[in-house]
Amino acid sequence: MPTIEIIAVDCPKVPSLPRFRGFAYIAEDKLCSHRALFQDILDKHTGVIVHLANKDFEGTDGCWFAGALMNWDHARVLRFLKQPARDARRLLKLMLMASPTGEVLFLSDYQFGPSRKKMERKVLTLDGFWTMHDAGGIKYNALYRIKEQRKRRTR
Repeated sequence: MPTIEIIAVDCPKVPSLPRFRGFAYIAEDKLCSHRALFQDILDKHTGVIVHLANKDFEGTDGCWFAGALMNWDHARVLRFLKQPARDARRLLKLMLMASPTGEVLFLSDYQFGPSRKKMERKVLTLDGFWTMHDAGGIKYNALYRIKEQRKRRTR
């Protein structure tokens, strides 16, 4: 069962987030993954974590997973279905705006995925992340850094 978690780096409190049609979520201001694959990296940061789950988990406690959000035609790559992809795109944008540094971590953990975890060294823009997603380049058991340049205000 895959888990998907999104972290707004250095975000001081849980931002106001809407309900989404494509998935359920839990947002917390303590960076504690539901799985331990990348916890060592999360321990080096502060911020807010959002755990995504199948829509039928909304309002429940316990072990959450996000298998119903994925297209399983190619089980080796993480590919959202249409509605969850729309909502994940919106959520990532909101989390980037909530991060004072304009940085988000996107991580996945899938017990039947690659045997080794992978931390993507290249920092992606939001558009770059979705270009990789649409091309089948987002892998399970991987962590991706997404960073947007903040526009400076001119006087």
